Amino acid sequence: MRKFAVLIMVTGLFLSSCSDDFLEQNQRNLTMLSGKALLSVHDPDPEIEISLGLAGSEKYHIAYYPRWMVWESMYGKFENGMTTLKFTVQEPEVRPNPDFLTGTVVLDIDRIGLVGLEVVYGNIGNIPGQIFTRVTPLGGSVKDAVMHQSTGTLVVATQYPNQLLVFRPTTQENFTIPLQKSPQCLDFLEDGKTLLVGNTTAEVTLVNLESRSVVREYPLDCVAFDLVAGQNGWCYVSPQGDVWEVLRSLNLATGEVMSGGQLMRGNLCGNMILKKIPGRAQIMGTRTQVGPTGVLQVDISRGMANDTLQYWHMDIHNFWVFRDGNRFLAKSGTLFPIPPFVASVSGGINLSEVGRVQLPQTAVGDACFTMAGNTLFVAGGNSWQQGWTQGEKNLIFSIDAGNLAISKTWEPSYTALEVNGELIMAYNQVIYLFADAMGTRLWAVRRMAPEAGVEQWSIEEFEVQ
Repeated sequence: MRKFAVLIMVTGLFLSSCSDDFLEQNQRNLTMLSGKALLSVHDPDPEIEISLGLAGSEKYHIAYYPRWMVWESMYGKFENGMTTLKFTVQEPEVRPNPDFLTGTVVLDIDRIGLVGLEVVYGNIGNIPGQIFTRVTPLGGSVKDAVMHQSTGTLVVATQYPNQLLVFRPTTQENFTIPLQKSPQCLDFLEDGKTLLVGNTTAEVTLVNLESRSVVREYPLDCVAFDLVAGQNGWCYVSPQGDVWEVLRSLNLATGEVMSGGQLMRGNLCGNMILKKIPGRAQIMGTRTQVGPTGVLQVDISRGMANDTLQYWHMDIHNFWVFRDGNRFLAKSGTLFPIPPFVASVSGGINLSEVGRVQLPQTAVGDACFTMAGNTLFVAGGNSWQQGWTQGEKNLIFSIDAGNLAISKTWEPSYTALEVNGELIMAYNQVIYLFADAMGTRLWAVRRMAPEAGVEQWSIEEFEVQ
């Protein structure tokens, strides 16, 4: 499908002062169009559409342009004040700015004279007028996102407004489920049709995606910071807070909530991250409020979480469990084994490193796997804490889950943003990363970097093959 790279809307005229020889010599006679023409690297057939009513049906020629623009024709004619400039991009050997090519195009229009416009070419994801775009804006403030790979269903929970945004890319079915309560954590049940939602109040909500409705509310004695569906008829909740805590085990059939005992309280703290271990009746966790954050392994083979757990006294900050259930990736890019569960309360001081992903950036932002588990996708970045100033854009890497070699890299696109009348290219932090079952497409849930001063969320899609 053909797409248009850019549509420049002309809202007025003003004189511009430029330092280039041609522009300087013709400064008195040059009128610059307001705004900038934004061009995307993803458009194979870039073109610029100009609307200038006073040009009528005048002829023109291109009198000045940057060397990286190769024109289909140097001459043209306006029709009812409209014209389209068609060209290709020839990458220069030397780029002053590694992310963008910029320049000025000047038309010499009969009876009008010299008219110029500024152009910006780069990895820009939100150009108006594009027929196809891989970036989908999201409304609200994103609090969590999950994907059920088997059904290809991606769900994003937001506040302001409280809602679930549901995307099924293979069928192009997208819809919204309004919520009465404010969501802050999610997990799918095994069927991929039902979702557990932890709220900012002491309840867990059960949502059916087929009926697009809330089907049950489970009262708790705590606020859920994180939760996991055990795929055994139970849900496990990490309480919100900054004190020593215990897990809550929620029986989804009866609604009964059971709390861990004193053995668990000595190792667990509020605001703990939880993950299910595939193929095992176990969950893992790490603490966000104390140091070291620790590695905790909890047995759930009897439904209620076992009081006696396994613990390693080490810093991992966050982690992602491999599909085989035998290894996990820490935020540093280091791989550690997941030993068989032994109800010992206190494990070894450290787990032995079994590999390391050599990322060019210092931290893993998020990670996901193909269904078969043979490929690992990682969003890298230098920000260890979500929402902190990062100073550098994220990159996304495709990594062989066996030899840990990086095979491909993607750069999330910039967002063009107008701030106080000036154009700013804001980079985006990838907060959540998902892959389809075969690893042919990726979806990055992104937040505009804090430096931009604006909270904007979007989903960007990437083709892997």
